[in-house]
Amino acid sequence: MNFLLVIFVGIVIRIIAILISPEIADVKNFHLAGELFLKTGSIYQYTQGLNPYPPLWIFYEAFSAFLSKYLNFPFVYIEKLPILLSDIGIFYLLGKLTKDKGSFVFYLFNPVVIFTGSILGQFDPIVIFFLFLAYVFFIKKKSLVRSGFFLSLSICLKTYPIIMVPLFLSKINRLKGKIIFTFSSLALFVFITIHPLLTDFKNIQETYLGYKGAADFGWLGSIKTISALISGTSINFTPINNNLSFFLDISKYCFIIFYLILLQKNIKVKKNLLHMIVQTFLLFYIIIGGVGVQYFFWIIPFLLIYDKKQIKIYSVLSSLAMIGYVGVQFYYPILRYYNLFIFKNPFYLNFIYLLVITVFWIYLIALFFYLCRTSAK
Repeated sequence: MNFLLVIFVGIVIRIIAILISPEIADVKNFHLAGELFLKTGSIYQYTQGLNPYPPLWIFYEAFSAFLSKYLNFPFVYIEKLPILLSDIGIFYLLGKLTKDKGSFVFYLFNPVVIFTGSILGQFDPIVIFFLFLAYVFFIKKKSLVRSGFFLSLSICLKTYPIIMVPLFLSKINRLKGKIIFTFSSLALFVFITIHPLLTDFKNIQETYLGYKGAADFGWLGSIKTISALISGTSINFTPINNNLSFFLDISKYCFIIFYLILLQKNIKVKKNLLHMIVQTFLLFYIIIGGVGVQYFFWIIPFLLIYDKKQIKIYSVLSSLAMIGYVGVQFYYPILRYYNLFIFKNPFYLNFIYLLVITVFWIYLIALFFYLCRTSAK
């Protein structure tokens, strides 16, 4: 009974966070993209900078915008409903994989989890729910088709789970099974993207294929913050921002190279699928320059069932990094007006932010190499 109460409190916290959070940042973009799609019928032509995703999500944005206007109901609540349900769905799947109630609690009250979906309104919980569901179906050997289909849904929302397809394929022995899984995991994605690619390639290239991410964390986040400290301004106005595109491109190419090396190594030593997923996400965090706060949500369900000790350390450090991010983002619009010593100028928040994100990045590197040394499971 007490544990059911804990679950109830965790869900209530999410609902309260949704109710008190206004349309900020990405949610505003989702709303505008949905309205533009309803007016124009074009997925990418009029949504540059608003919709850097595969075509699937904009249909829900449009549905939410329509329903919001028709019912005179806040868009933000409709947009976050499937995010909340996916968050609960991940928790349910965790219950299927582990009986450790402490792990459940650690997910329920994880600040990064709550912030990503219930406050920020990013739909990565939906993406990870389908990826996690694909993983569960795969390891339970229930159906390659269903596992591939759920992975495909994940890819159709955001493309980053496509890097998991080779990991799944490496654990299928028979050629027939590999063909079935490949078709199941990619057919839907190809189907929904082929028409925009053929009819609107210029705009899809600029808004979707050309998306680089935001350098808020990782090695490039640290460099950007150092630049802000030197220039005495916010990280959003640092001089190095003009050169971020080059570094972001370089980091993507480097990731592809190291990803292929890691994939080959893990296949050779026969690491299990969970190990490979966790290590691949870590490699992404370490090398990619365009890492946003919502990205740190991705690994949490997988690391939680892989290593209960490391998920605690990861959650603490990622939460501190997230708090630092919120501080520097809200300095100019809000915090600088408070009469506190730490808010007199941006130096102090920038320094704290640099400290926490650098420590977190070093920890991710250490965790990655720790996994390299662990034996196959």
